[in-house]
This record gives sequence, C-alpha cells and structure tokens, in this order.
Amino acid sequence: DKKVDALDAHVSQVYEWLPWLDGALDEVPRDPERRRKWLQQTWSPYFERAATAVSLGSPSAKLREQLALAGYYSANAGSVFLGLKTLIFLTSVAGLTSVLLPLGFAPAPTMVIVFGCAAVLSFIPNIVVKAKRISRATDMKQHLPDALDLLEICVSSGMGLDTAWNSVSDEVRGVSTALADEMALTSLQ
Repeated sequence: DKKVDALDAHVSQVYEWLPWLDGALDEVPRDPERRRKWLQQTWSPYFERAATAVSLGSPSAKLREQLALAGYYSANAGSVFLGLKTLIFLTSVAGLTSVLLPLGFAPAPTMVIVFGCAAVLSFIPNIVVKAKRISRATDMKQHLPDALDLLEICVSSGMGLDTAWNSVSDEVRGVSTALADEMALTSLQ
C-alpha cells in the first residue's frame, strides 16, 4: 500500500517515465479511488517480479517465520526482504564507490571500506523486522489480558466460542490491530 500511495502521489511523473507499458497508461482512471485500485492491479506484479529477480534465493522457513511474527504474511514477503537486502547492498556499493574513489585514496583500502559499509547497511531490513517483531509482541502481551477478559464475558453471557472469538477480535481491533489480526488468523484456522 505504501508503494501504491507513493506512486499515486506522483501520478503525472510516474506515467511519463514508463513508456514501456504498451498503452496501459491510456486506461488510467481519473477517479482517485479507481486509480488506486488500478495501480495495485497494474504494479503489484512488477514489484513482485523485481523483488524475486533481485533476491539471491528462496527464503528459508526461519526467515518466513520471522517475517510472519513481524506481521508480513504475504507469500512473497521473503523474496521482497531478500531483494531489498540485495538492492541496499548493491546501491551502497555503487554510491560509496562513486563518492570515495574520486577522493584519491588507495583503491584496495577504499574497496574494503566500501564493501564493509555496504555489508553493514544491508542489515537495515533485519533491524527493522526485529524492531517490528518486538513491537508487535509487546503490543499483544499488553492487550491479551483484556481480550481474554472480554472473551470470558462473552462466553459467560451465552455466546458460542466461535462467535465470542470473532466478536472479541472485532472489538480489540481498535486497540491492538496486531492482536486482532492474530485472532482473526486463528479463527480462520
């Protein structure tokens, strides 16, 4: 959604930059809501293909688990994550090389610095995922007792367990979207 919002914010520039869409730009709706849906349908495959192409391999089960704990449930979240890490590494190498080589330092130490800094910068997605994982866990731990109390009240009042679970999930959404999402996923299973 953030990518679609960014594209939608720069509508005219995006449409001018992409002449290879073979007339698809003629189909761009003027209505903002319809245009947003069009962007999602048109651009999602491109984002997925780019992420898959840039990623170095398929994500491991542990990575998929970590991403799920951070709230990224998409089937291609692992590929996007790996692709982002690779993209950060490559752009860091290119950027740092273009900045440091003209300064006249010896090439060997410069390349060690460039690749070292690029390797460190490529861990930014790991840090973001870990922070999001911790934040979601803290949020769920904080609101779980209230959700359980509400669940107990609903069941005591005569609701069935499935109905009570769905009702609590809906009520909790205003306070903790992470807990509500996990409850909804549990209900689906």
